[in-house]
Amino acid sequence: MKSFRTFLENVGEFASNLSAYQNDPTTIRQEKLQAAKERLQQKRQEAAERLKAIREKAAAAREEAAQQTADRFAKQKELLAQQAEDRARKKEEEQQRREQERASRQGGTQEQD
Repeated sequence: MKSFRTFLENVGEFASNLSAYQNDPTTIRQEKLQAAKERLQQKRQEAAERLKAIREKAAAAREEAAQQTADRFAKQKELLAQQAEDRARKKEEEQQRREQERASRQGGTQEQD
């Protein structure tokens, strides 16, 4: 019985010490500090993930813009080449028309002579 009573006293003392430990301001501050550190770490991790996503989106946007610019330059180059061909063709047609007019004038002049 004496050992049981000692056991109960020890359990009571342990419970009292546990309660004192849990209510100790230093312990409470340490627990709050640890919880704050964990929240801060979580927020840092979330911020890092958001930053990574933003960087990936920015890289994709830059790549898309570069592709659009390249496409626009290719179309512009194609248009300029087409315009150059058109000018050359018109110049050639004009040259042929002049030659035909000159030939018809010379042919008409030769027939009149």
